[in-house]
Amino acid sequence: MTDKVNIWSTKFGDKYTDRNSPDVAKRAKWFNKILPKYIKSVVEVGCNKGHNLEAIASINGCLVRGEEINDKAANIARTKGLDVEDYKNLFKSELVLFSGVLIHINPLDLDKMFDRAIESAYVDYSSFNADKFQAKYILMIENKTDSIETVNSRWYKNAMWTMDFGKEFLDRYENWECVKKGWVNGKKPKTLDLTAPLTNTKTGFHEADYFWLLKRK
Repeated sequence: MTDKVNIWSTKFGDKYTDRNSPDVAKRAKWFNKILPKYIKSVVEVGCNKGHNLEAIASINGCLVRGEEINDKAANIARTKGLDVEDYKNLFKSELVLFSGVLIHINPLDLDKMFDRAIESAYVDYSSFNADKFQAKYILMIENKTDSIETVNSRWYKNAMWTMDFGKEFLDRYENWECVKKGWVNGKKPKTLDLTAPLTNTKTGFHEADYFWLLKRK
């Protein structure tokens, strides 16, 4: 882990956990529209208190697990009955989820996170049939800018970067493709305030959030 990742295990990460309280029901409705059908397992890297895992589990009952470096957040997630471990354990899953995590990884370290995602994603051939083809997926929900930018705010100093994460991934791994992408709330906001707190949007996600659903070819 890099220093920029390790700060999330400190009081810095605790403060983020305290203010991170999205609407789980709204997120569930959004995930229900976006997630591939027949997915049976999801692992979220950097799951915090587990709100995304709660949302996903509520719509299709699939196996959800999380990886979280902040003890406070992980313990809260466990009180909800979620299976959450630290980064020492690598969960295998049909879909790997990043949500508001890659923006806090130094661009020089993105390869490590991408490689981890690929290693985590797998195909459950035990349940394979022609009607329910299982594939590897990665879903990224992050802030997007056309070029790499460093964002400094009242909360983050040299700990937040934005870019086109889907393009960065696909430029590195030619055997993957993007099957869905777009602004989480349906359209690009008129003012792209990347430092604003979570607002009461229709999806429970930040108005500046963008998503890429990637699938192995």
